[in-house]
Amino acid sequence: MANGLPCIIVAGMGRCGTSLTMQMLEAAGVPCIGGWPDFETDASSIEGFDPSWFAGLSGCAIKLIDPANLPITDMPNHIVVWLDRDPTQQAKSQAKLLKVLGLNIGRSATRTLAADLRNTREKHRARVGVPGGCPATTLRFENMITDPAFAAERLSAFLASYGWATDPEAMAAQVKPRPATCLPGFLEADLLESRGMA
Repeated sequence: MANGLPCIIVAGMGRCGTSLTMQMLEAAGVPCIGGWPDFETDASSIEGFDPSWFAGLSGCAIKLIDPANLPITDMPNHIVVWLDRDPTQQAKSQAKLLKVLGLNIGRSATRTLAADLRNTREKHRARVGVPGGCPATTLRFENMITDPAFAAERLSAFLASYGWATDPEAMAAQVKPRPATCLPGFLEADLLESRGMA
């Protein structure tokens, strides 16, 4: 995927809204690596990551979770959308995902997850050149959920600065309105059902 436009890196730590952001970008016509709804791919995993392939990306978006774990060496034509979320709520969401995967963890372990999110944030940001190494913007999960129109306008304006033409209304329409706190249930399952994929 090469058209002269920069590669959009959608990055953050698990359960911060990276999948939702990729859904928004896809709806706006951005070619996205990986498949809906999570856009996770072997190419962006620890085992499958190829630094030279990644350095050559352009004209697409790719999702990176916990980027400090990836051997990123060069980002010559990349811009970054970093996702933040309240660490306590993010840790609760991580614990909920672990439960879905068969690992039920308690409150103490969830507090440890939250502390780890706080302690490693800057390391993960630095690996994708934030701040200072790459053009970047930061979006908060809470803002996307509670005011998707504003978040989509901000995202669209940032991308426009680097040549991307996107439709903020199409992006905002991908957001399922809900409270920003971690809720019971699993949103991804609801999304799959809505597309007849469950």
